[in-house]
Parts: sequence; C-alpha cells; structure tokens
Amino acid sequence: MMQIPAEWLAEAHLQNFIPVRSGFRCQAPHVLIPLSDIEKLMRSIPLDANGFRRDRMMRILVGIRENDSIPPIVVERADPNEQPSYRLRCGVHRCYASLTLGFTHIPGLPRAWPNSRKGRRLNPADDRGRSRYLTGYLAADLEVHMLMFQILRG
Repeated sequence: MMQIPAEWLAEAHLQNFIPVRSGFRCQAPHVLIPLSDIEKLMRSIPLDANGFRRDRMMRILVGIRENDSIPPIVVERADPNEQPSYRLRCGVHRCYASLTLGFTHIPGLPRAWPNSRKGRRLNPADDRGRSRYLTGYLAADLEVHMLMFQILRG
C-alpha cells in the first residue's frame, strides 16, 4: 500500500491527528462515500515518495489540519456487480491522506465515465469508433477540470 512518509505527517503536525468527522471538510456539493467502497490505486512511479508529490500532499495535510474546505474527490462508478463500488478518477492524494488520518469516508463526486476500464472494446480499424471513444474521454476530463476550477474559484 502507498504510505505517506512519517516525516511529512510530522512536518504538517498531524502525527497525533484524531478525526472529529467522517471525512475532510468540503463545502462544495458532494456525497460521502465510504473509503471501503473505493478501489485503491497503486502507482509504480515513485514521484517524491511512495507515489506522492510532496508539495501536493503537504497542501492537503495542512488544509485538513487547518479545517480548510477541500474539493471533493472525483470517482467513477464501477461495474454494477463489482466490489469495490468506485474507482478513483481524480484525488489520489486526498484519498490516501484521508485513509492515513483515520477518516472513514471521503467527500466524493460520483461520475459515470465513458468507456471505463471494463467498457466496450473498439475495433482498431474503426476510426469513427476510436474518435467517439477519445471524444468521450476528453469531454469527461474537460468536465472534471471545469468543475474543479469552479470549486477552487469559490
């Protein structure tokens, strides 16, 4: 499992953190999703430490300590009979900070993602299908980026 380095938690003054709510503070529209319902992401790229970027993680840890409002985590619904029920789409640092600090839920934005991991397969010779497939992903990514921009602008 990806772990936040202990020295980062100490630097953020969170080594003895005890959560007083089920998830980090989020004023944006969201639903609370149990962390147990989210598929864990494993990164093979080390980045700064254990798959995390230090500057990004430190902003999140300090934001949680200061009780700042943090944007919700974008998740996609898994296939109907699949467990866990959600996959991370955007928010690995926020999700693992929540796990590490003892939260039981995350403020989430569930999205139906076009052509998810177990979605339809395309015939490589079908250019029209490929462009529809890529357009679906680009449109979904654009939606997430616009939503995050609106949340961060307040």
